[in-house]
Amino acid sequence: MKKIKSRVLGEIEVDEATQLNFNGSILGFEEYNDFYILDNNSDKDSIFKILQSSENEDLSWIVLSPFAAFPDYELDVHDEDVKSLNIESEKDVIALVMVTIVNNDYENMTVNLLGPIIINLKNNLGKQCIIKSNKYTTKHKLLEHVAQ
Repeated sequence: MKKIKSRVLGEIEVDEATQLNFNGSILGFEEYNDFYILDNNSDKDSIFKILQSSENEDLSWIVLSPFAAFPDYELDVHDEDVKSLNIESEKDVIALVMVTIVNNDYENMTVNLLGPIIINLKNNLGKQCIIKSNKYTTKHKLLEHVAQ
């Protein structure tokens, strides 16, 4: 076990075997490579998780599976992304989307469906990908969609 610091969760222990390597693929944060997916301390069963950098305690995002809120979401990634992550089977992959909450305005939180995070669980490689579809944006209102 390894200890890392998180601005959100404080000092926590993580299993080093679960460390994800993004090879600088998170847009705007290319200098950071190593991340962990963490449970929210207050609700371990929540659909919301935290993607925490092990290199910078201030760098984390709230994430969730796009399928938890958008069951009809079409995850259509480019072949070069599949190749760069060494994906052999869909069952080895999870997809996450970043949540944005501005000024604690939870009613208007949005998710980035255009740039999902794809993780190959078999080799712990992750990448933020831009999907092929043009029907998604970086700011889909989460609660508005869930309420429908």
